[in-house]
Amino acid sequence: MKRTGTSLIKFLNIFVVMIAGGQIVLGLLWVCTNLGAFQLFGESAELLDVSHTWVLDDYVGFLYPVMIKGAELLAGLTGIKYYCFLYVIQLAGGFCSGAWFLCQLSGRKFCKEVVFGSLYVMTIPMILQCHMAVLPNSLGLSLFLLLTSQGIRLLRGAKRPADAGMPAAKDWMLLGLLWLACAMNMPEYLWLGGVPVILCLALTVFRHPICGRQILAALLTLLLGAGSIWGLQQLTGEPGSRGRMGNTLEAAALRRIVWPNFGKDSYFWIEPVWQVFELDNLKDIARNPEAVLYEFGPRMEAAYGRQGAAEVYRSMADNTLRVRTKEIALDVAGNAAAYACPPVSVGMQLSGAGVSLSGWNYGRMKEHMPALTKYYVRYSLAGFYAAALLTVFLTVFRSKERKRQGQGCGKTAVFLCLSAGAAQVAWYSLYASGMQDYKNVLYVCALWTVCLFCMRLNAQLGVKSEAF
Repeated sequence: MKRTGTSLIKFLNIFVVMIAGGQIVLGLLWVCTNLGAFQLFGESAELLDVSHTWVLDDYVGFLYPVMIKGAELLAGLTGIKYYCFLYVIQLAGGFCSGAWFLCQLSGRKFCKEVVFGSLYVMTIPMILQCHMAVLPNSLGLSLFLLLTSQGIRLLRGAKRPADAGMPAAKDWMLLGLLWLACAMNMPEYLWLGGVPVILCLALTVFRHPICGRQILAALLTLLLGAGSIWGLQQLTGEPGSRGRMGNTLEAAALRRIVWPNFGKDSYFWIEPVWQVFELDNLKDIARNPEAVLYEFGPRMEAAYGRQGAAEVYRSMADNTLRVRTKEIALDVAGNAAAYACPPVSVGMQLSGAGVSLSGWNYGRMKEHMPALTKYYVRYSLAGFYAAALLTVFLTVFRSKERKRQGQGCGKTAVFLCLSAGAAQVAWYSLYASGMQDYKNVLYVCALWTVCLFCMRLNAQLGVKSEAF
């Protein structure tokens, strides 16, 4: 009976690897056929312009335009398109950061299983599309994986007794530098990157309340990191310089709560709105979420200044929330559910369910190789469901043998990763407009695959795998 169970586990383990391997093969084939292709995202044209003019606002970090500029210099020397260099760099960064993250989370050294797992993460269609696009999301994912990996290393060190090797000050400083890099690439990571940093600090203080040197280094990391990020953003970004409304909490509330009801709820709003807009203008804005950013906000701020416009935004959001409390709550909850499991929500959205940017993103992805893209995306999404079911079965079947010293994912590391992912889900559900966009939560996409990787490793314990 035991031999039959062991044989079944080996067979299912190999089958899971075959499913993942199919995605990797299709993904690498998609890479090879799209190396010379350029995905037509509006953000790409804007970032290219920023790399030439260096006019930044509070929505754009300066790190990615610097990267574009470096790729353009290489293009001038070689005659190869600049975005080809970006693709190669982003793919390499995605693979290396994914492998390092898997090593830290699983407690394993760099091995063929880690290589395979990192390739699987990298070839998730939503992630691979960003690796092969002129967008900051790929670099943002790689930096955030490195940030959380460093956080796991620090927590592993903090778990030991004080005389067994606490994290050194340089480890905390590296955590702060990675946080700084994340925020300089995408400004919202001032807050999102602060989640793993603050959790690392809190857990270290909880475990070693009298280790003054390490705690002082952690506090300095937090203060210097936040101060440096704020200072650099003030130096490099000028609000409104690119024709957008200010990136404030009031503006975010307006975009999230009021749109798309600009026409329907206009009779609840205060007089300053009517002094700038007519009803037909508001109806046009209700049809396009970008119009809030590029038309409504700039005109209001030109008329009343940033502070005066912020007060108007707050009043509009309060009035709309009072009238549509249940509707907005359900909409936010729906966005949160979609962001929480992108592999499932994207499949549903591509079938016509919900309101999102998945169809638009998929349209950019398939422009060069439509047939290959269709089968690649369909296979990957279906493969995820199959691999998830089989991995859960393997984990339950081997539940009595999952624990072994030095193996598996520690609870604290899992808590850190899940907290960072939950923060992203909450942020983009509340902060972005109602148009769900999977490019915002690539880290959450990666976490689902990493979860399968770690569960599968635990299911293998005590069984010599022949799949690798």
